[in-house]
This record gives sequence, C-alpha cells and structure tokens, in this order.
Amino acid sequence: MDQEPINVAKFAYHSPFMFATSSFDRDVKMWDLRQKMVRPCYTASSSRGNIMACFSPDDLYLLVSAVDNEVKQLLAVDGRPHTNFEIAPTGSSHNYTRSYYMNGRDYIISGSCDEQVVRVCCAQTGRRLRDVYVEDGESGNSLYIQSLRGDPFRDFHLSVLAASTRLSSKLEIMKINLLTSDQDAKEHAHAPSVRPSFSLGG
Repeated sequence: MDQEPINVAKFAYHSPFMFATSSFDRDVKMWDLRQKMVRPCYTASSSRGNIMACFSPDDLYLLVSAVDNEVKQLLAVDGRPHTNFEIAPTGSSHNYTRSYYMNGRDYIISGSCDEQVVRVCCAQTGRRLRDVYVEDGESGNSLYIQSLRGDPFRDFHLSVLAASTRLSSKLEIMKINLLTSDQDAKEHAHAPSVRPSFSLGG
C-alpha cells in the first residue's frame, strides 16, 4: 500500500467502503474496498511526510497535514487541491502537525508539537482567522500542541492535548472556548490558560 509506515487510516463518514491513508512516504491515497487493493483510486503527494488525513463531515473534502505546518484541503472525489492554508514552516523535521475540522466543515484547527499555538482558519478560503496560544496558568510556561479536536456538539469549542515541554511525557487536556475573552481565561489562573491573538503572521 505505502512505502513507509502508514500514520493514519480514516474511513469516510458516509461510506463503509472508502478510506484514506497517509504516510511518511509523502503520499495520501484513497482506497475503495469494493475494488482490488492493488492500486488506490488516486494518490496525492505532499512535499514532506504526512502525519494525518481526515474527511470533512460531509465527505466532500480531505484535510491533509504533513510535517512542519504543510496543511491543505483536497477534493475527496479525485484528490485535486482545493485549499492551501500556507502556514509558515519552522524548519524542524520533527514539527508534527495535526489538523481537524471544526463547526462542521466551516473551519479547520491546526497545531504542531514544536509550537504553542492553535491556528483557526476558514476551510473555504484558507484565510487565517485567529491564533490561540496556550500556556500553563501557574508557571506561565508554554504548552506544546500534541493533538486537538473540535467539539462535535458545541460550535467554537475545542480540546487540545498539550505537553509542558517538547519531550515531556506529562500531558494535559485543555478545553478551549473560542467565544471566551482573554480576560475570562486569565481569571482561571490555576488551569492552563488561553491567550487569543489576532495578529496573524505567516
């Protein structure tokens, strides 16, 4: 199937036959269980190793995240590029990036394990809408994003799995409400805090 280990295999939401694989060999492949598993329906490539891929809730799109902030959205039907989110790379080959949909397929949230920021982007235009920095409320130290998910039941809510250092085995789950102001977040000083930013660089 792939030349290097597959990091993620994701089935479509509305079909029990279609699934996508993403691998460090830089390829994302779409498969159909009704066909012989000799060749994929299509292959789409990234410039770096792929960390993950996931379908939009309506299965129209495939969101692909590769090492060091290479995030793009493909048309699920044939793998054609739809949106490039153009997040600036750090230059680290170990900056593993993960991205998911939020609020249905309206937005994407993206975070990387060498960075302290969750990026919120418009899924249709690719425009960066907001940066949310996370830090330990007691020490003020930065927290590094290991994974994240949008809340499927509440719009503009998400959870983040974060570590206090890049190599730490101690992980924390943070719940973030994007509708909460920065001041509200700071009042909960005993918990990990959120620092929204609207100065959106690259």
